[in-house]
Amino acid sequence: MNSELLEQLSRMVQGHEIWLENPTVKEGEITVELSYGHNMVTDGVPPEHMVNPVVYSPNGSRFKPQALKGEDCYIIHFPAHIEGNYTLLVDSSAVWNKNPEGWAMGPKFKFKDVTYSGSYHQMAKKIVPVGKVNGLGVAVVHGILELIPEDTSLVLDKTFMVQVLYEGRPLANESFKAYSKRNKKENMLTTDANGKVQVPIDHEGEWMFLVRHRDETKKVDEEYDETVFVTTLVMETR
Repeated sequence: MNSELLEQLSRMVQGHEIWLENPTVKEGEITVELSYGHNMVTDGVPPEHMVNPVVYSPNGSRFKPQALKGEDCYIIHFPAHIEGNYTLLVDSSAVWNKNPEGWAMGPKFKFKDVTYSGSYHQMAKKIVPVGKVNGLGVAVVHGILELIPEDTSLVLDKTFMVQVLYEGRPLANESFKAYSKRNKKENMLTTDANGKVQVPIDHEGEWMFLVRHRDETKKVDEEYDETVFVTTLVMETR
């Protein structure tokens, strides 16, 4: 890995994330773009070993789609021969360490004079309806930190509910970011006692929902001192 890419990837510690956008459905196939950067602006392309996609089909089966690396994103495509909601998820994990020489990737014991060591688990989620679909149906719960929307699309000038789950339970009092790609606006909210937020959808187009949760109890001696989970969900107005 070259030094430029290493520097780009280390920015996930400061706030970079992965996300899925621009879905297309054509001739029985779904195509979605996976990007890395911040607030839906790309900044580098992770190596293949850091990109782990999985698809949940409408009938409950799951399979691994094909991910092709491009210049500024991955192109993920998979078959969609039955009607319903297809849920695509991409997991990406890395351990980051800071020492006087800068940032380095790998277990803590490999480096000297480490002042910070954290395991970063990022997940991007995208729900793609195919054919006649009536709402979300049964929600897919895949990751440790999950975002569960109330529907498969947004409505302009309405509020939209998203529930945040951590280890399968509602995550209360956690920061929640709603970002409008069209007007580059962030709206910071806080989940309620049931892990829910009501997001005002005041602009058309794509919105990215993001939650970052730090867990200092999830650590491994000599490998990392905490775990940070970051999950994104991109949705569009209809």
